[in-house]
Amino acid sequence: MALGWNGDAASLIAQGVPIKYVVPSEGSQIWEDDWAIAADASNLELAHTFLNFVMRPEVAAQEARYTRYATGNRSALALLDEEMRNDPSTYPPQELLAKLESGMPIDADGQKLREKLWSEVRG
Repeated sequence: MALGWNGDAASLIAQGVPIKYVVPSEGSQIWEDDWAIAADASNLELAHTFLNFVMRPEVAAQEARYTRYATGNRSALALLDEEMRNDPSTYPPQELLAKLESGMPIDADGQKLREKLWSEVRG
């Protein structure tokens, strides 16, 4: 068993690696993509041009096809074939989405609990 992401699992499966990608019934962390421009970026115009490029529906759809990661771009989603749009390992059904949570920073107590749980899992 290993922690992994759906795009990595899809790539391995496509290469013939016999794995199965599952989300625990209890839930897990939901994917997220974050793009940001540094406050002291030297070329804001170029940074905005790049972000505008990757958000174009045809570009975002091509990225989703290549990586097998979900796109948050609704216009790009419409450009994907039905098989990909309906793949539950990439686009989980609503009842599973309700069990997923965003990855949020944890405080010191949360980090201690995470380390304690991890040491229990490792045995």
